[in-house]
Amino acid sequence: MYLCIDMKSFFASCECVIRGLNPMSIPLAVVDDRRGDGALVMAATPALKAYGVPSRCRLYDIPKDIFFIRARPRMKYYIHYAKRIHEIFLQFVSEEDILVYSIDESFLKVDSYMSIYETPKALALRIMAKIKEELGLYSACGAGDNMYLAKISLDIMAKKNNGYYYLSEEGFRSKLWDHKPITDFWMIAEGIKSHLARLGIYTMRGIANAPLSLLKKEFGVLGEEMYLHSLGKENVELDMVLEYVPENKSISRSQILFMDYSKSEAWIPLMEMMYLITIKMCAMDVDAKGVSFFVGYNHHANKDAISKNITFPIRLRSFIEIKKILYLAYMKYVEEGPIRSIGISFFGVKRIEARQLSLFYSDDKRYISLSKVIHSVHELYGKNSLIPATALYEKSTLIYRNACIGGHNEE
Repeated sequence: MYLCIDMKSFFASCECVIRGLNPMSIPLAVVDDRRGDGALVMAATPALKAYGVPSRCRLYDIPKDIFFIRARPRMKYYIHYAKRIHEIFLQFVSEEDILVYSIDESFLKVDSYMSIYETPKALALRIMAKIKEELGLYSACGAGDNMYLAKISLDIMAKKNNGYYYLSEEGFRSKLWDHKPITDFWMIAEGIKSHLARLGIYTMRGIANAPLSLLKKEFGVLGEEMYLHSLGKENVELDMVLEYVPENKSISRSQILFMDYSKSEAWIPLMEMMYLITIKMCAMDVDAKGVSFFVGYNHHANKDAISKNITFPIRLRSFIEIKKILYLAYMKYVEEGPIRSIGISFFGVKRIEARQLSLFYSDDKRYISLSKVIHSVHELYGKNSLIPATALYEKSTLIYRNACIGGHNEE
């Protein structure tokens, strides 16, 4: 038996608590309006959502005639509240029975605690009441016989049923098999929805009735997982997730720019993000199979975003070598236009052990050693204690970004 507990409009609710306001009655949006009308609204209070404003939108999506408080994000406060919430969980269950899914959402495995709390609902309500009493934050809880059912119960049912709902496999099939849109279900995004539609599938009932061989052919391993989910089943337990160590990882960074950047100007912050990642990779003794980058334009430009994957000829981690490869691809594929968002991701990241020798490339050991020293200085004194000269360019975002947490104001 699992509980999936989520804080309602977490960042926005934290801002209300700090101000002594009620998030249920005060319209407030957590948004860094210094980034212009295209700034991401990180969270909106239920009172603001009541006007039809989604929690994830752009500032320009909020109608101009709505009065609301604009709160710039303060990540240190949110992390502090997340730690306090976790401490409350530990008053009821053991550490090994908790999986932190995101900063405001956690799974709790509660089978072994039923002799104390009698029912999952009794335990959930006590935890939620404790969070409200000590922190002033509202929460919702989904319960289910497995992690998938608990998550779906939270996402679709709990918030419509006074903040708590339990789903069994039978309840899932009777209440949600024909639920639309199908994107309300965990792990089904718009791309998967479109692919399913091409197969004539629009609901979880449709997935359950489809031949498993077809789903595996069209979606691979994900097809088999979707089939299990369509029956309300899940073959993964919490301890399996906690113990899982992926063989290949990715390291990513992205940012929304404060203003429109030209193609040449946007290269500077993209290169700076790559620089920080490669410094970290050298310090971790890992390298990457390749890199991908993303460039998005101002929504007024009516231009499609550009995303490209580049596989390296051999595994790399050196900023000097990767910069040459990325620059050529950037200049080839990126079009001129008002650029407002950029991102970079290294994929196939693995620890360096045995490596294929190359006649044409070898690590610059002096540069790798220098990178490790730079990382050590960053760890001791902060990333702005030692910066490349590009940070002095007008269009650089490095110094500001280094002072952020997760790309947002760190206050």
